[in-house]
Parts: sequence; structure tokens; C-alpha cells
Amino acid sequence: MAPEENALFLSFLSRLESARYRRDISAQVYLAPTYLCTLFKEETGSTINAYLTHQRMLYAARLLSTGRYRVYELARRLGYSDVKYFSSLFKRYLGQSPSRYGDGAGKEDADEAP
Repeated sequence: MAPEENALFLSFLSRLESARYRRDISAQVYLAPTYLCTLFKEETGSTINAYLTHQRMLYAARLLSTGRYRVYELARRLGYSDVKYFSSLFKRYLGQSPSRYGDGAGKEDADEAP
């Protein structure tokens, strides 16, 4: 993924995580924000925030698999100032720590990233 695509993807995720953006989407489809969130969960089995965090972790896995980033660099790049928090999210969503993943374990899962 080219650098400009990386920036675009991160910007997109950040906007989607914004409550204001969800209100904007809700208004465009003539649904209340809470109802939109309810429909999303019914269709996907996940909340909007959980879905977006999972997508962000898949993206992190893809970047880790390139070998170009250390865990702390990747955490900051994805908007996490606390590396421990990033690592705990990564492990929760992908089943292993980012450092273990970066060492080669589980790199085949990076193909699922957006």
C-alpha cells in the first residue's frame, strides 16, 4: 500500500470512529444515530467501534508483516499513544502479541487486512 493510501485509510478510520461522523451518516440515511448503531450490530454482530478497531488491527498486522515497523512506531502511526494499550488490543483481536506476530508467527493472517 502506497504512503498516500496509508494516510487515506487511517483518516477514513478516524472519521468513522468520530461520533459526529456517525451522526452525519445517520442524517444522510434518515436514521437516528443510535438506531444506525443498532442496525450495524444486528447485521455484523459487532459494534461500529469494535468493527473499526478490528479493521485497524488487521491493518497493523499487514504493516507488521512488511518488517518495516517496530511495534511502538506502528502504535503511534495508528494513533495509539500507549503502546501497551495497542498491544493488548492487537492481542485481543488477533490472538497474539504484535511483537510475536512481527517475528513471523501468524503473518498469513495479514492477507485478511483491508
